[in-house]
Amino acid sequence: MRLKPTVGKAISHDASMGVVALKLLDGAMEELQILQRLLAFQSEANHTIKLLDVIELNTELSSHCHVIVMPWQMTLTQCLEEKHFPLRRGSLCVQFLEGVAFLHEHGVAHLDLKPRNVLVLGRSGSLSPRLSIIDFGLLVFAESEETLVEGYRGTPSWAAPEVEESAEKYSAILADRWSCGKVLKYFADSLPIGSASASESICIRLLSSVPGERPSLSAVLQVLRGAPDPWGVRAEKRGSEADEATAARKRHCVKW
Repeated sequence: MRLKPTVGKAISHDASMGVVALKLLDGAMEELQILQRLLAFQSEANHTIKLLDVIELNTELSSHCHVIVMPWQMTLTQCLEEKHFPLRRGSLCVQFLEGVAFLHEHGVAHLDLKPRNVLVLGRSGSLSPRLSIIDFGLLVFAESEETLVEGYRGTPSWAAPEVEESAEKYSAILADRWSCGKVLKYFADSLPIGSASASESICIRLLSSVPGERPSLSAVLQVLRGAPDPWGVRAEKRGSEADEATAARKRHCVKW
C-alpha cells in the first residue's frame, strides 16, 4: 500500500480482460465517480479509458481504498515510435481532439493533457487503433469557457501559461485547449521534417498566449475533417463523420 507509483500492471484471471492496469485510489473517489459518469455516455467521440472493474480494499492503513481496473494499452509515445503506425496518425489526432471536446461538452476539464495520459489500443499495423484518455485526478467541472478555477493544476511544459503563473483565476476549458495545441505539436514533431508544415496554423492558434484567442475544438475538428489532413494523411471517418466532412468541404471558410 505504501509503494509508488500508484499504477501497476497485472494479468487478470478473467480471460476477457487479459493484461490490465491497476490504479490505487487512496480516498480520492472523485476520479472513479467521473469515470463512471462519463462511461455512461455511449458515443464514438467518448475516448475515456474503459473501467473494467473496481476493487474495494479494507486494510489497517485505510478503510476507504479502491483499485480501479483498466485495460493495459501502449502510450501515445510508444505508438508513434512504431514504424507501422504513422499511416494512422491523422486518425489518432482527430480521436484525441474528439475525446477532449467530448469531455468539455459534458462539463469536465482534464487539466493534465499530455502524451503520457493518452493511450492507444491496437497492434502494429492495425487499421483501426483506438485512442483513450486517462488520469482524471486533476479534473475540474467546467460548464463553459467562463468557468474559472484557481491554483496550479497540470504538468510543467504541458500546462497553459496562465496555469503556470496561476496568480489569478483562469478558464479551465481554455487551458485545456492550449494543452491540446501542445499535444498536436507533439504529433507533428514526431513526423519527418517538412511533412507537418500544414499543421502550424492550428497549433499557433491553440498555443496563443491570449486564452480568448484559442479556437474551439469543434472548429479545429471541422478543419481537420474538411481539409487535407495536416500531417498529409486523411483521418479515417467513422459513421456519420464522412457526411460531416463532405458538408465541411462545401463551406468557403471556417470561423475561428
